[in-house]
Amino acid sequence: MMRKALAAACILIFGPLCGFPLLSAQSANLSIAVSVPHRVIVGNGPIQLDVSITNHSHQLVLLPDVRGPAPISGVTIRDTGNGQYVRSRLESSGEWNKLAGSRFATPVPPGKTKRESLNLRRWFDLAPGDYSVYVKEKDPVTGDQIISNAVTFTVR
Repeated sequence: MMRKALAAACILIFGPLCGFPLLSAQSANLSIAVSVPHRVIVGNGPIQLDVSITNHSHQLVLLPDVRGPAPISGVTIRDTGNGQYVRSRLESSGEWNKLAGSRFATPVPPGKTKRESLNLRRWFDLAPGDYSVYVKEKDPVTGDQIISNAVTFTVR
């Protein structure tokens, strides 16, 4: 049992890097919703993203922590002005290839919702402009890639 849980955790941690086709924000097992409490951010203050992942299945689901480094966490930001995706500091600096360490999966019990908040400025340098953000996770039961709703915000 523990080996299966660890194997699922390893697959999920690297899932966002695998490029699976994106599906809707809900599968039979999981749904993801994101929101930002402030649509306009002035100055260099934090940019809060609230993420809710609900387990609709009848079994425990192990998911990576969305507060981790952007490529692993599944957080994706797009500059709506030019349509380009915003690379995280780790990706832009080349430090991503040097990142080492371990991560633990977060359990989401059947019928429960995992809620987390994160500061997007921790991983991204965001100049003034308009952005959209979404989160994607891999459904550990079906293997489908699930993408949340996208929300927009402005940095001034």
